[in-house]
Amino acid sequence: MKQLVATTLLACFGIATCNAAEYLGNDVDGDSYSCTVFSYSTSNYYYLTCEFFGDEVILYFPNGGHISVTMDSEEIDDPSSISAFDYKKGTYWDLDVDM
Repeated sequence: MKQLVATTLLACFGIATCNAAEYLGNDVDGDSYSCTVFSYSTSNYYYLTCEFFGDEVILYFPNGGHISVTMDSEEIDDPSSISAFDYKKGTYWDLDVDM
C-alpha cells in the first residue's frame, strides 16, 4: 500500500531534480558574488551582484531591480566567461563573476 501511495504521488507531482551550480567542484548556490555583465540588447556593461541557483543566475541591479538568466550548464568552467540567456526578454548576457 505504501508503495502504491508513493508511486501515485510521484506520478501526480513528478520528480524534480535540481543540481547545484558548481565551480571547481564546490557548490556556489545561494552565495552572492560581484560581477560585470554585458547585455547584448543594450550593448552596455553593468556592475552588479549575482546569485546562482542551479543553472539559473539572478542578477541584482543597484536600483533594486533584478532579472533571471539561464546558463548553459550548472558547471562553471571559467567564471570570467559565463554565457547566459534571459528567456523573458530574449537577450543574451556575458557574465564575468568575481569568485
